[in-house]
This record gives sequence, C-alpha cells and structure tokens, in this order.
Amino acid sequence: MAQLIGKMVTYPTGHGYYMIYKDNKSTFDLGSNKGKKEPVSDFDEVEEYRDYDNRQRSVRRAKSMVRDYIACNNFSHFVTLTFSGEQSKDDDVRLKVLSNWLTYMKRKHGKFNYVVVPERHKDGSLHFHGVFDLKNFELKKGINPKNGKHVIRRGQQVYNITSWELNNGWGHAEIIRDQMKVASYMTKYVVKDFETTVSKNKKKYWCSKGLELPVQSLLTRIPKLVGGPAYENDYIQIYHF
Repeated sequence: MAQLIGKMVTYPTGHGYYMIYKDNKSTFDLGSNKGKKEPVSDFDEVEEYRDYDNRQRSVRRAKSMVRDYIACNNFSHFVTLTFSGEQSKDDDVRLKVLSNWLTYMKRKHGKFNYVVVPERHKDGSLHFHGVFDLKNFELKKGINPKNGKHVIRRGQQVYNITSWELNNGWGHAEIIRDQMKVASYMTKYVVKDFETTVSKNKKKYWCSKGLELPVQSLLTRIPKLVGGPAYENDYIQIYHF
C-alpha cells in the first residue's frame, strides 16, 4: 500500500497548497495509541494538555473553514455589524439578534451566501465581521452626519445595510475587490483565544448552507516544490502553488 505523505488543496482559481506531513502519515492514521491509558499520576497534566491541544485544533480548523468557504464561493461585500449603545451587551442576546436577522433575511431574500465571525470590542462586547452576497439587499450610500459627505474607505464607497440598522445598530458594507485577500483577512479574526470569544458549545462562525469547498487530493509522492514552506510546525509543511 502506498504511503500517505500529504494532500493537495486546490481552489477554483487554480491556486492552492500542498500540505506535507513530516512523519509521512496523516493525523487520521494515528490510531496506534487508541485505547492506551495515561498514567494516573499525570492525569491533570494530560487533561490540561489535551484541552489546550483541542482548542488549538479547533482554531486551526475554524481558520481553514472560514478561508476555504470565502475563497470558493461568490460574495459581493465585506460587512461589519455592530450594535448601538442601547442594545444589550450580553453575548447570548447579541448572538440571538444575529441569528434572527440572518433567518429573517433568508425568508425575505431567499438563499444567499454568507460567512460571519465574531470579534470582541475593547469593552468586551461582541460585534461581527463577514462576507455576504448582498445583490438583493437594500443598501444606501453611507453619509457622514458631521459633514454630509459620502463615507469613503480605502478609496471606495461604504454602504449602510438598512435592514440591520433599523433595529440593531450599524451595518457597513464594502464591495469586495479581491476575494482571496479578503479570505486571508477574515482569518485574522480567528485569533488564538478564539475558543473563548463566545461561550463554550456556542457557534464560532456562521455560514450559509451549501457552500463549496476546495478540491482535496491525497498525495503518495512528494510533488515538485518551489522555494521554502510558507508555513511550518512540528507536524506539517505548507507550500503554495
């Protein structure tokens, strides 16, 4: 049987990356220790390590999924959703508001693509960033109330999402120029303490159903690699192509 040495991930643009396993076997093949018991005296230390390792894997998985969903599907705008001062700062309330708004928008406009991730303000309250297909949404050109001029950011018009601003706070949308750059940019919100951004067992990101993912192929031989790895840790090397 051929030995699994990694995988190739290809995006619709033709770009992608090779993930090369340093020990020449997938993490899914690491079953030899299954069922083995850890020493009782080290139980607390082992559980702490497992908990940390699980959190790290969860962050890496969330980053990968957010990036891949954005890179492989059509979105029109980068969106920021915030709340007015009158709104509750309770996490559960704000998560419910987001969920209810997304549900209402799907009923009103039909299926549309979106990926949303949470971020905390310095005061600890949640707001959201995302990418959306807003072609059927009502958008208005943002106007600065202090001078009456159009709101321009990074050289382009910022739009207001009226359906969000009606009851919640501020919803700003900017036309996406480079979707791959936005995919990389969005992963910066998936930070090292991402698992604690919202409570345990709560969603860490939201996405519409039916989104495409990149094509993955298993590697049994090392491909032609150009230059050094773009990323490396104790277990894998990533090479872009």
